[in-house]
Amino acid sequence: MSQTGTRTALNSLAFQSCAVFVAVSLVYWLMRSRGLDDMDSVQFAMGVGKFNLYSHRPHPPGYPLYIFAGKLLVALASLDAAKALQIVSCLGGGLFTAAWFFMCARRFGRPLAWLMAAALTVAPMQWMTATKALTDAPASALIAVELACVMIYRERRGLRWIVLAAAAGAVGAGIRPQNIGILLLILILGLAWMRAGWRHWLGALAVFIAANLAWLIPVLWTQALLPKAQGSWLAYPLQLLDQWRYRLDKPGNYIGAVGWDVRYFYRYTVEHVLRAWFSLGFNWTLRTAGGIVGIALYAGGAWLYVRRGIARGHASFWRFHLPWAIVYFLIIFCTLPAAVRYHLPLLPLLLLPPLAGWWSLEGRGRWVAAALPVMLFVPSARLIEQNHHEFAPPIQAVRYLQKKYPEEQQPQVRLVLWAAVRHAEWYGPRFKTVSVGHAAANMSCDKIFSKSLAVYTDDPLFIEKTKWEDVKLVKVRHFKRSTVIHHKHANVTLYQVVRQKDPGQTARDPKDPKAPKNKG
Repeated sequence: MSQTGTRTALNSLAFQSCAVFVAVSLVYWLMRSRGLDDMDSVQFAMGVGKFNLYSHRPHPPGYPLYIFAGKLLVALASLDAAKALQIVSCLGGGLFTAAWFFMCARRFGRPLAWLMAAALTVAPMQWMTATKALTDAPASALIAVELACVMIYRERRGLRWIVLAAAAGAVGAGIRPQNIGILLLILILGLAWMRAGWRHWLGALAVFIAANLAWLIPVLWTQALLPKAQGSWLAYPLQLLDQWRYRLDKPGNYIGAVGWDVRYFYRYTVEHVLRAWFSLGFNWTLRTAGGIVGIALYAGGAWLYVRRGIARGHASFWRFHLPWAIVYFLIIFCTLPAAVRYHLPLLPLLLLPPLAGWWSLEGRGRWVAAALPVMLFVPSARLIEQNHHEFAPPIQAVRYLQKKYPEEQQPQVRLVLWAAVRHAEWYGPRFKTVSVGHAAANMSCDKIFSKSLAVYTDDPLFIEKTKWEDVKLVKVRHFKRSTVIHHKHANVTLYQVVRQKDPGQTARDPKDPKAPKNKG
């Protein structure tokens, strides 16, 4: 193909990629989550108002460019923080899909790329992440953009493309600093892949370092200005260190933290792979007809991918992508819980084998590949609608109490919470809210009850943690939602903390005849 023809084809593909970006971003925005689903989401929204990592607004490492994008939208479009962050996440989902559409079209042809775009868009792993105020979708998008720039660099060997890859990597690190290692690895793989000269190595690494310093220095400065920092530029790294120390006694976050027996390792692997990828990520289980069909389609396509030798034909693709993907997976596997959203950058690599396998069939048989996105969407359609219209359980709990107590009474209601503590601070600011840990360390049972109209918690281990005496928990209401929509806090039970010595105190809402009575 002539140089003019190549440029025309590239421009056409760029236009189609932009169309994918706009369409997917718009769909996600129209079907976005109704509120701030996760505790992290609330902390991000708080960080838009005041960036203070000591107060976990948000927690370290701070996600500075995600917060900055939210601040920018709040200032320019007069949006509230929650909507601003949701826009950034929806745009991230659109960019992630568009970048992988571009890469697949350049490497495997446009028909397969369109199938990939459709599958990515409707996969619950991406849909349920990109429609929430979380950093994972935009961070995954910048990984994909860096990969796309490296791909063009391989084809054109121009310095500007590897420099753009470095810049995209630095922006991705600013959105989610935990990804900085994998972003640097992708850049190094791209340079090594092409046996780049010293000018390209120096230019790419210089841009990567300089662009990272462009967001890191302001973070160091802003945290050094906080009262607790005492003017130290080491405040930010010390906060990071404290954050990792905090996690050291959380055995669910580290492989081997509670032993190395075979049964533990098997369960841990199942949680991170079968459950995170298929049960929650694709909403496929053997308990439903849709899940059985989806798993059969996936297994059949993957078998064709290997059996027909397509994987060997894609060897150069996998030689580049497997190293970073394996390293990324091992980081998640070894140091983080089995959360679906953490695996989002791997989603296209999980979908390619079955899609390419079915597409390799001749004639009309190849259109079986189109059934894969259909079976990703159909079993999840009800959950997609629920995600858009129904508040997360922690928000439901706060809304319930707001309906129960008029505004003038809310300051007299004490909420001692675990799962919903940040949601109560954001959605129910008139309540007096503290965490269970703070209550256990600083709060006297008698003093709290003497000044409170009522005390509520969402922690079933409240009495054990606080050591409060002569109290009991009376279940008020249970709020739940599918873990496919979001794995954290999918079940929240609200309890009233009742004094044993005061049989007149009740947990029953007179407006709610279904709520249990306190029998004293």
